[in-house]
Order: sequence, then C-alpha cells, then structure tokens
Amino acid sequence: MKNLKILFAALLALLAFSGCSPTQSVVNLEPYNTKAASKTSYKDVYIANIHDNRKNKSVVATITDSKGSVKEYVMLQNDLASWFNEALTTELKANGANVGNLSGVVAEIYINEFSANMSGFASDNTRGNIKILLKIQKGETTITKNISNEQTKFELIPSGNAFKTLLRDMINDAVKRVAIQILNS
Repeated sequence: MKNLKILFAALLALLAFSGCSPTQSVVNLEPYNTKAASKTSYKDVYIANIHDNRKNKSVVATITDSKGSVKEYVMLQNDLASWFNEALTTELKANGANVGNLSGVVAEIYINEFSANMSGFASDNTRGNIKILLKIQKGETTITKNISNEQTKFELIPSGNAFKTLLRDMINDAVKRVAIQILNS
C-alpha cells in the first residue's frame, strides 16, 4: 500500500510538472499568391540578398498567460528568407519587373522582426509586428527605407493556428510594400 501511495504521488507530480511546461505548435506560410494585375514596368531589379536578422529564427509567435509566462511557442516551418525571396520575385514579376538583371536597381532586404503574441481574452488580444530594412542601390545612390507593420486582432481560442492568418497578412503586406518601394525607386 505504501508503494502505491508513493507511485501515485510521483504520477501526480509528473502530471503537475508537465502541465506547466510550454507546448509547441508549427505554422507554415503558404506559397505567396500575388493580387497584382500583370503590368509592364520594364524595370531591371536584382535581389542581392535577403537577411533574416531575427534573434530567434524558429519561434515566430508565443501565447502567454496574464503574468507574461509563455504557455505555447509557435514555430515557423518555412525558411523566412527563402520564402520572402520567392514571394518578392513573384510580386516584382507580376508588376512587370525583369528580376535577376544587374543593370538596374539592386535590392538588399533585412528582416529584423517578424513575430506575434497572444495574451488574455480582451479585445485585440493578438498582436503581430514586422520590421524590414530595405536598401536599394541605383548606380552610385543608395536609398534606405524602413517598412514596418503592426497588426492586432481578437482571437477567441488560444492556439498556434490562430496566428496563421495574422502572420500571412503581415508578411504578404510587407512583400507588396517592399516591391512598390523597389519599383518606385
């Protein structure tokens, strides 16, 4: 009987400990789908590099309790720099740019932040941020642009899947804005 009590106490302690540790879920960004009508800009654009400068490249979002403790980490399945490169190339081509030609403008993109957090059940309990630094080299001239976007929304159920549309909308908007800045330079 004593061994049964010890076993039961150990199981309770294990359940209590495992219930307190953060869980993980995964979000996958779908391939970029442009909304641009095919245009002809005849602008030559070369994407030199896309840098993912986020501190933690795998975690893209968190769900926290009222004290700020993380209850769930949301991992990004995609390589963000590669995804952004493909999406930007798609958007530029849809706007008539000749991508890959060094004779035009040269763009270098730095993704400094792409994250979201959900906390509580109040209105706008989910927040996301994206910050991008864009450097455009046009001949001897360098143009630097900061592109940022903060979005909020209300999510009823705290789960990793709740971030999918928020993250998609933020990153898609950033791709369009970067493309516009490159084409207008």
